[in-house]
Amino acid sequence: MPSQSPHLTSLWKSFPIHPCGSGNSTDSVQQTCDEFDDALPGWTSLRDDAAMQTPSVFPFSRCTTGMVLAVLVVLMGDQTSRLEAQDAVDSRVPARSTPLFEQTVNEGVLFIDGQFVQPPYIIQASGNRVTVNGLTCFKVIARVSDQRSNPENRKRKRREESEEDPTEELAQPRSARQAAMRLTETLQDSRIVVANAEGPLRHLMLGGDVFIFCDAMLSADRSPRQIEEFVRLSEDETRFEAWRQLLGSTPPVGELRDRLQAYIDRIQAVEQEGIQRSAAITRMETFSYPLTLAGMLVGVIALGHVLKWTAKSIVAEQRPDYAPEVTRCVEIALLLMLAMSAIDLAWTILAGQAGAMREVNPLAAGFIQSPLQLVALKVIATGLGCGILYAWRQRQQIQDATWWMCLVCVLLTFRWVVFDSVIG
Repeated sequence: MPSQSPHLTSLWKSFPIHPCGSGNSTDSVQQTCDEFDDALPGWTSLRDDAAMQTPSVFPFSRCTTGMVLAVLVVLMGDQTSRLEAQDAVDSRVPARSTPLFEQTVNEGVLFIDGQFVQPPYIIQASGNRVTVNGLTCFKVIARVSDQRSNPENRKRKRREESEEDPTEELAQPRSARQAAMRLTETLQDSRIVVANAEGPLRHLMLGGDVFIFCDAMLSADRSPRQIEEFVRLSEDETRFEAWRQLLGSTPPVGELRDRLQAYIDRIQAVEQEGIQRSAAITRMETFSYPLTLAGMLVGVIALGHVLKWTAKSIVAEQRPDYAPEVTRCVEIALLLMLAMSAIDLAWTILAGQAGAMREVNPLAAGFIQSPLQLVALKVIATGLGCGILYAWRQRQQIQDATWWMCLVCVLLTFRWVVFDSVIG
């Protein structure tokens, strides 16, 4: 329609009943209407329908009705042309850019082009770039896969990528948004990331590589071996020189030094914990067999004593002079309970430090890594309980309570025997 508007306008200006001119002959009007019929296909049916449907409301001639409709068509065509021109102008105006991805991270350490970036890190993805605090961190290069036409290869590729660690593909992301998300996850895992705007990202997981990196960065007098190990962390010979420059001439200060020292402290704490755990496992393997024999022996003796005590209690009910024998059973039971409590304490310390069990007693769980405090707690609690039972050992209620407590200690000792068989 817009392409026909200039021609329609010229016809309108030559129309015989133009508002600005005077009326003309009927033949001229008919000639102009015929020109409209030739210019617009389907115009005749539209004009005839309008004239037939409104004979009483719009009692004008056939040509006059056609003239009115032609005016409407011309105006609609001009308005459409204006809208298209406005759209063309708007399309040339650059739209306001909105980041595809934006996240703020406070963890980790990030270097861009050899310079430490101060946290917090504002990570954004826009177009084919990933920026951190306004600095270009990574550029995504479009990849063309020669296996794109094969659906099976695409499925296998997606399956292989889903099984990999997402941070392992920092160097080959599919889009800037994907690269920004992976960078965010990597920094949130408290990793060290070395970035170059024109090259791949290199991230270091907490462990030996991070220790080498931090130790070399924090050392005031770096040995050639330290520098060589540090440079080899780049895993790219073309980047060796850039990593040497990353070391700088002096150790870092401020925020960077604090973060690198925190990595060193964490690694040393993990190593120390591993050494202690290994020593605890060795101790448990050394003492497990003697403790198992002692537990079986004391447990069997205590179980036999409980059964014997039951028989003496029945006799004492019929013979009052037999009551001192029951009292003596209480005393023996208290000694056996102390022995079984000592075995329980030894097993708890050895298994807890070795990581072979978890202390469910909330009071003792807080002291499981401090043997001296746990021993003090156990001695005080057990000694206080046995002292109360011994002081009122002649009462029937205390005798019943002691009997049940001795039976519980027997079951606990047998549980440790079974535990040793399971972990052995």
